[in-house]
Amino acid sequence: MLAITSEGKLKYLYSKIPKFNCIPRCTACCGPHPWANVEHRVIAKWMSERGMVEKFSKTMFGDCQYIENHKCSIYEVRPVLCRLFGVVDTPKLMCSFRPSKGHISDEEAREIMRKVFELP
Repeated sequence: MLAITSEGKLKYLYSKIPKFNCIPRCTACCGPHPWANVEHRVIAKWMSERGMVEKFSKTMFGDCQYIENHKCSIYEVRPVLCRLFGVVDTPKLMCSFRPSKGHISDEEAREIMRKVFELP
C-alpha cells in the first residue's frame, strides 16, 4: 500500500482552493499570519533547492519577510492563508482590489485550514 505523505496531503488540500489572480506588485494582503509545520518544511525545501536564504518565523509580525521588490518570492509554495485570500466569502479574506468569481464559504476555508494545521 502506498503511503501518502503530509506534503502530498497538503497539495491535495491546496487543490481545493479556487485560483485567484493577484494584481501584480500589490502585496496588500501580505502580512502576519501563522504557518503550519508542513508548510514550513515545504517552503524551506523549495528555498534550499533554489539556493535562497530562509527567513521563516513561526508567526510573522509585521510585513511578510518574503516580499521582495513588491512581489512574493515564494509564491509557488505560499502558505494556505495566502492561497485563501481573495477567494473566501468573508470580509477578512476578500480582496477589495480584485473581486474573485470562484469563492468558497468561510466554513470550507476553516475546514481546509484545520486539516492543513493538523498535518504532521
